[in-house]
Amino acid sequence: MGSGGDRTMPSASEAPAAALAALDAETEFDAAKGLVYNKSKRSKYMTEKDLSELPLVQRINWLSTTIIFFPAIAFCVGCAFVPLRKPTFYLFLVQYILTGLGITGGYHRLWSHTSYAASLPVELVLLAWGAAAFEGSARWWCRNHRAHHRYVDTKGGMLMPFSLSCGGDLATVPFLSV
Repeated sequence: MGSGGDRTMPSASEAPAAALAALDAETEFDAAKGLVYNKSKRSKYMTEKDLSELPLVQRINWLSTTIIFFPAIAFCVGCAFVPLRKPTFYLFLVQYILTGLGITGGYHRLWSHTSYAASLPVELVLLAWGAAAFEGSARWWCRNHRAHHRYVDTKGGMLMPFSLSCGGDLATVPFLSV
């Protein structure tokens, strides 16, 4: 005889009545182990149905909302107390141009469409400027942008409201508003 290797698993007929009574659409019974498990979802991401069942306050991504709105609110409050000076305005313009370059030249052209190759130092600078634009990580942004382009440039995509063939610049509006 071994060290406890002679155990037999209970059959479905031996399962406790309480366990079988607890079965519903959310659970399943494993006859081999005699245990009740919660059914796992096919995906770890929430579906639109899952989100619609939550209250509005729980549907909001508070981290992203804070990151997006706090600088704008701080700017408005700051304008009431601090006069705008030329160096501050020039710094704003430089930052605006560099973060735009990080998104268009880095996130969009370099990583989403792989339109060109760049050296590691250039990639790092574009990555930093893109991150300074608060539009998410390069990986997340590129994944969403590629999903945006999955069907818009195809014949089947011509029926989509954001297709390039149905309005040119309007193709980016839904992508930017997500």
